[in-house]
This record gives sequence, structure tokens and C-alpha cells, in this order.
Amino acid sequence: MLVLLAGCQGLPANVANCPVTPTPPQNTSVVTPATEPPPQSVCGFPLEISNPAPAAHTDLVAGVSSPVLIIAQASPPDPIYTMRLYVDGEAVLYVPSTTINQYIWMPNGQHTVEVVAEDVAGYIATSTTQVNVTSQAPGVSNIQNLPDWVSCSAQLATGLTCAAGLGVASSTLTQDQSSPSLDGSSARFSLAGNHPYSNEL
Repeated sequence: MLVLLAGCQGLPANVANCPVTPTPPQNTSVVTPATEPPPQSVCGFPLEISNPAPAAHTDLVAGVSSPVLIIAQASPPDPIYTMRLYVDGEAVLYVPSTTINQYIWMPNGQHTVEVVAEDVAGYIATSTTQVNVTSQAPGVSNIQNLPDWVSCSAQLATGLTCAAGLGVASSTLTQDQSSPSLDGSSARFSLAGNHPYSNEL
């Protein structure tokens, strides 16, 4: 009994006070499909959406431009299993880390942004914010000019590339293509350059 009491000391609050036994993922090396709508919190741990930040005395982030930079940080008691980002109840992003730092495209209007983090023990934390998108960046053809953009073939500081290849590939995105298209407007993406490039990792 003394060993049990000693083992309870120092437990994170969400673990020590959890009234249920969470169900851990069966295989943490495999990521299961996202559930929609987002799952409920299960003895949640600290999880904060720091950007976009709501105005004082309100839960609504007003007047943001799309793409919206979403920054969130989780502090689970156990190693992280998944961090997912939902917009209006639909899963749009998955990361295998405790941090989300990603631009997300959203149409104009009010949206519910929710982050769901689950650790390998099955504890789930959620955090939600309301975002009002009032404008759009001038076309995805200039997405590579946004801050923090990294080309999929960029040479990193380590000397390696983000994906594969022997150098930074040249890419173009041409919008408003009438063919092939289901609605008369599509986009054509091309990837090429002076170096051999492959999407094999």
C-alpha cells in the first residue's frame, strides 16, 4: 500500500483526478482515420491555441485573412500520439507532434477551429476558437511567398532535402484552367527543374 501511495505522488492533475480509464491506441505506429465530428475530451491535459488569438472579453477572432495561421501547443503527460486540426467539424490536418504551426485556407465567414490532441495512454485534450475570415490572400499561385513557406524539395540547413531530389525544384501553379475541369475552372501544378527530382521518400 505504501508503494501505491508513493506511486500516486506527482501524477499530472488530469491523470490523478481522472474518473475514467482511457482507452489507449491499439497500435501507436499506425494513425487511424480521423473521427468526425471531433472526439470529446477525456481527462484533458494542457492544450492552447495561441494563434489566432481572440479579442478581449470574447471568444471570436475577428477580421482575419485566409490562409489563417493556426498555432497550438499541447503538454500531454505521456508521449503524443496525434494532434489534429478540425475546421467546422471536419479534419483538415494531422501532425505527430505536440505543436501545430500551419496556414489553413478557409472561405470568408465564421468558422469553428478545434484542435484535438491524444497521447499514447488515451488521454484526449481539446481546444476551440471561433474565427471570422473577412478576406482572402490574392491567389494560391503566390503561396510560396507567404512567411514560413518551405518548398517540398527545399534544401534544409542539415544539407538534406524536405522530400527527395538533388536540389530545389521549380514549381508553378496556373489557375483558371478550363480543361480538364468539372466546373470550368481548375488549377494545373507542375514540378520540374535542373536537378533530378522524385516524390519517393
